[in-house]
Amino acid sequence: MKKTTNFLLLILFVFSVGLTTSCKKDEEKPKSKEELLTGKKWQVKTAIIDPSIPVSAGGTTTNLYNQIEPCFKDDYSVFNANGTFIDDAGGVKCDVGDAQTTSGTWLFNGDKTIVTLNYPASGGDAAFSMSFKILELSDSKLMYEIQDDYLNNGTIYTITFTMQPI
Repeated sequence: MKKTTNFLLLILFVFSVGLTTSCKKDEEKPKSKEELLTGKKWQVKTAIIDPSIPVSAGGTTTNLYNQIEPCFKDDYSVFNANGTFIDDAGGVKCDVGDAQTTSGTWLFNGDKTIVTLNYPASGGDAAFSMSFKILELSDSKLMYEIQDDYLNNGTIYTITFTMQPI
């Protein structure tokens, strides 16, 4: 009887050890920057400008997002794994005559810190490119910056955008 009990305990022990080791989750390899960027609808949630800009109510601000028209705040961008992207005007367009979507191609630089967007000529507008420097990229956040003469006054502004998937 004692032999049977010891045998059953041994089987239970081996079975429980087997369950704990076989159920151990495989280590997930980190996602590539392409995997983190693509396949999501990215929407701007903050935009900070430096140096500050004048506002219509007087004074200055660095919070560019608060200066953006509401019709732009529901816009989003989708980066596809095949190197194309779509900018979508969202549910509220600023001008009913505007296209719902604009598309083009995107690519990383060699060390995957800069993304270049290439917009083709469309509706009488010339083709153009723009680049942004990635500051942070995760499953839930894309933070990037651009340098631009935002007010066309000879001052180069740094604009930092934070996007989140919707």
